[in-house]
Order: sequence, then C-alpha cells, then structure tokens
Amino acid sequence: MTIALDCPNCGKNIRTEDSSAGKRSKCPSCGEAIVIPGDRAAGTVADPSEQDDPDPRAVEAPQSAMPPLALALSIGAALLGVALWAVILSGARSEIGWLAWGIGGLVGMSAAKGGGRGVPMAATAALLAVLSIFGGKWLGLSIITDREFEKATQDLLVSPEMEPLYREMQLVSGAWTEFTEPPSDEVLARFMVDHGFTEATDATQVIAEELAYFRDEHAPELERFAADQPTREEWDAEIVEDMNEYRSDVDITEAVVDDLGLLDILFVGLGISTAWGLVMRNSANSSGRRRRRHGH
Repeated sequence: MTIALDCPNCGKNIRTEDSSAGKRSKCPSCGEAIVIPGDRAAGTVADPSEQDDPDPRAVEAPQSAMPPLALALSIGAALLGVALWAVILSGARSEIGWLAWGIGGLVGMSAAKGGGRGVPMAATAALLAVLSIFGGKWLGLSIITDREFEKATQDLLVSPEMEPLYREMQLVSGAWTEFTEPPSDEVLARFMVDHGFTEATDATQVIAEELAYFRDEHAPELERFAADQPTREEWDAEIVEDMNEYRSDVDITEAVVDDLGLLDILFVGLGISTAWGLVMRNSANSSGRRRRRHGH
C-alpha cells in the first residue's frame, strides 16, 4: 500500500509506503522537507485530489530552505560576477557602479531559481554578492598592477640609460673593492659624492642617515657585483627579479579599500539588498503557493 502526495514546493507527485505516514521526509526532486500525511484504507492508493484537506501545520514545510542546487547556482553566479568585474575593470581601467547592483541581482536570482528561501539563504546570497563585488575589484586591480609592473620593467630594460649604468656599476664596484677595510664616515662621504650616491655636492653635507643607508644597501650590492661580475643579460635578470619583489610588496587589499568612494558603497548596498530581497520574495511566493494549495 502506498501514499501519494504532491510536494508543496515543486509540485512533484511523490509515492511512499504507508508505514511512512506522519514521518518527516525530503522531496527527491527539490530536497524540500515534508511531512507524510496519514495513511488511507488498506489496499488503496491515496490520490491527492481525493484526500481531505490536511492540517496545514502538518504538511507545510519550514520557510527556510538552502538546497544544494540554490547554493551551487548562487556560488556560480558569484564567481561569474568576479570574472565580469575583473574583465571590465582591467580592460577599461574604470568601473561601472551599477555592475555591483547587477551582481547582487544575479546572485539573488540564482539562489531563488534553485529553490533557496528564508533568512539563512538570503543572508548567504547577500554575503556571496559582497564577496563577488570585492573579489572582482581585487582581481581587476591585481591584473592592472601586474601589467603596470611588467611595462615598467620592460621600459627600464630597453632604456638607453641602462648600458651606461651597467658600465658605471662595473667601475664603481671596482673602486669600492679597493677599500681593504670599512672606510670612515669622512672617506665614505667623499666616495658617495664622487660616484653620485648623494645629492650633496660636498662631503661635509652628507648626513648620517645617508651614510647608514649606503652601508646597509649599496655597499653589499657593490661587493656582490664585484665578486660575481655579472654579464649584462645576468644583470637584466636581476633587475626583473627585483621588480617582481617590489610587485609582491604591493597590498592590493589596501588599494581596494582606499579606492572605495561613497558611490561605490551605495551600489554595493544596492547589490546586497537586491540579493537579499530576491530570496525573501521567493520565500513569500512559495508560502503563498502552499496556502493556495491547502485552501488558505
């Protein structure tokens, strides 16, 4: 003997053994939580169209629903939003504020299409919209930064000043290695003036901070250059490596926060409210369908 009923959420006709009467189960189609109504007479198959109106408190499912399909669709929509935002920002070097609104709508609509309802799903959709918006902004700025560093590096390598600078490094590193012991401040100051490591024109004008910086940064570099005697190609490779290190020190997250304006915050708010609202509207529509189905 079986019991037949329609899922109050998706309308799928479900048949189950009468031993399941009064128990909670899930719709095999949409995953909606349902309560199996009481059994019929022995040897009969229950037909929903012939059943007495059941107690709505027994068959009406909870208003909150986060089925896997809703989560999958909303996450997919959020990832699509990241890609769209990054492409537009990195391609046009500008942002379209209403795109944040559109991403919120896309995420909320996807969650609703997947059967998502209730506050937990609405909050999840709103959070995914925020992550999508700021994730796209972060990715777009990261792409722009990479391109700018790459261009700056290439411009530097092909600059006509690089060859004379390389020759100068050879001469200066050779002169530095002539010191058999660390030079005094006075001697170091004269060396810095003679070889352009300071804007001062006289050794007495070189300040202590400049001397300390030279000892910490320039001196080890000159010693390494003199010891390795790199070719021009090897020196260029070192420059590329240094530029990559500078790039890794750039904080894209900080740049995203600093780039936020009042209009950006407004559109982000619209995106959040739209994602939330679409899911909650689906909740209200689903509740209305259940009431009509049960004659309320």
